[in-house]
Amino acid sequence: AAVRKLDQELGIKPSSVDVNRFKFLTRLHYWAADVRTHGPKSPWGEHEIDYILFYQLKEGEELKYTPNPEEVSDVKWVTKDELLEQINDTTLKEKNGSELLWSPWFRIIVQRFLAPLWWEDLKTTLTTDRFVDGKIHRFDCTKEHFGGAGNAQAWLSVLPGETSTAEAYKEESS
Repeated sequence: AAVRKLDQELGIKPSSVDVNRFKFLTRLHYWAADVRTHGPKSPWGEHEIDYILFYQLKEGEELKYTPNPEEVSDVKWVTKDELLEQINDTTLKEKNGSELLWSPWFRIIVQRFLAPLWWEDLKTTLTTDRFVDGKIHRFDCTKEHFGGAGNAQAWLSVLPGETSTAEAYKEESS
């Protein structure tokens, strides 16, 4: 499925990736109303469980891609600091002058997992099972994606027993 989605969304041909190099980390259950692109009463949205997989290019290896404009508006290789700046700075603009838009699941993955955990020690993330937890992490989207035709509000993040992922791993390391 991962290889199929890479081709569908980014135009990365299946023959250009080695399925044995994917590293499964965890699963995420989230939802988001598509109010940013279709207005405050949009009937469209997402409610899904996503599998988080990592794939690291080898030094000198190149990956050719042709993003599907129906799925992806832009692609850019960035450092961790550049990514965090772009996600957190609401004054930054797209090349065409419009506001930078991030898919709701990506913003949450960056803030809860990628920046505080996985990218901190990429070698450990890719070569060990330290962050492979067998869980389905449940969370709500950020508030700018609340609303829609059903006036969706927080519900997954308030389920009993849910804890911050970064805090759980910090406690485990203590």
